[in-house]
Amino acid sequence: MKHILCPTFIVLLVVNCVQAAEVPFVEIEGNAAVFSPDGKKIVTVCGDSIVRILDTESGRELKQWEERTSIPRSTAFSPDGKKIVTAGGFGNIAQIRNADTGEVLQTFEGHTFVVHTAAFSPDGKKIITAGDTTARIWDVDSIFP
Repeated sequence: MKHILCPTFIVLLVVNCVQAAEVPFVEIEGNAAVFSPDGKKIVTVCGDSIVRILDTESGRELKQWEERTSIPRSTAFSPDGKKIVTAGGFGNIAQIRNADTGEVLQTFEGHTFVVHTAAFSPDGKKIITAGDTTARIWDVDSIFP
């Protein structure tokens, strides 16, 4: 069976390939990265134990801190963008921090070995952590009235 390519299709293909090659991007350092709910910030975690908050448009670093208890592997903003949760790779903890200051607000411990991921619920009242062979749902409402 012969395949016939329409000249219009070829032109669209070439144009789209050129456009894809010209898409601007900002390269940032990180093993995991997420946008804030308003899209203005990015939080990244790196294998060097550094958590960074960056400006989305420029990639400029706004804040950074070192996780002293573990190497974070996962991070997420709270729905209101005011808090960040990080989950440690070789530690069994997750931490909630103030997104502006980096101050630790709460530490969650309880997994046997490793916490791979953490995230806020859509209403921001709970976080879920997953690691070893379990997932845990933590109530943060009582911590942040």
